Amino acid sequence: MMKVGAANLLTQDVPSVKGTGAGAQFGDVLQSAIKQAADAIGKSEAVERKAALGPVDVHEVATAITDAEAMLQTLVGIRDKLVSAYNELVRTPI
Repeated sequence: MMKVGAANLLTQDVPSVKGTGAGAQFGDVLQSAIKQAADAIGKSEAVERKAALGPVDVHEVATAITDAEAMLQTLVGIRDKLVSAYNELVRTPI
């Protein structure tokens, strides 16, 4: 059975940026951010499962969930900015 979760969606292969210079560095940074978000979401899911099975520190659960939400919101913001920049480039007359 395949495990379904937000962490699995974020760990799918991301196309790498070919080339050198700032573009390759940006791609590395973006891929690192996606991995960090997937790790935070995975940790959050693990803590939630642990909490469902028995007593666990409420602070640990709240921290894990907050971290995952913050990472996801950051990635959504980055995605929105990238889409906006792409749309601006498309509208630019040549």
